[in-house]
Amino acid sequence: DLSSSLWFTYLLIYLETLRYLPPSSSGICMLSGQIFDAISTPIAGLVSDSGLGLKWRTWNLCPRTYQHLIGTFLVTTFFSCVWIFPPPQFNEG
Repeated sequence: DLSSSLWFTYLLIYLETLRYLPPSSSGICMLSGQIFDAISTPIAGLVSDSGLGLKWRTWNLCPRTYQHLIGTFLVTTFFSCVWIFPPPQFNEG
């Protein structure tokens, strides 16, 4: 998964160089995201499995298409924010 590997790489650099967190605290921060992902993925699967088919105009779409389209929109929007907005500038000293 390309977006998550880039996100984790830049998160680690951001936490250590701009926020001056020690490497152990940066690792715990990244690990907490993985733990949340491990908990939320089965829940998202249950929600996805319980959905009904989405009928749009004359197309009969499968039950997961709606969640897929929303997820694609959210990932595209928020991942592009990494590249659109410049990082904050901190004064050293």
